[in-house]
Amino acid sequence: VVDLCVAASAQGRGIASRMLEKVETLAKRHGIDFLMLFATDRRLYERNGYGHEDNVLRWMMVHQHEIIGIDEQPLAELMIKPVRERPWPAGLVDLLGHQF
Repeated sequence: VVDLCVAASAQGRGIASRMLEKVETLAKRHGIDFLMLFATDRRLYERNGYGHEDNVLRWMMVHQHEIIGIDEQPLAELMIKPVRERPWPAGLVDLLGHQF
């Protein structure tokens, strides 16, 4: 899921929370251990069981469709929700793989 959005006229009705529940159901069905997202406003996600993690992340920096380098640092926006009974690991999270 990229960019979870609910129209302003429909906000406050639990629509986003229900969408997150559907994502979690799919994750459980497919054996996913964790859900990861990036949020500047954490309130919705904290209410739905996500927590901030401070892992160092590695990702490809892109500007106007051109790769400008690789960066590696923690991001305040990182949020994780365990889907199974497995603790979130400490250490580097490499976002350079094909799934990203």
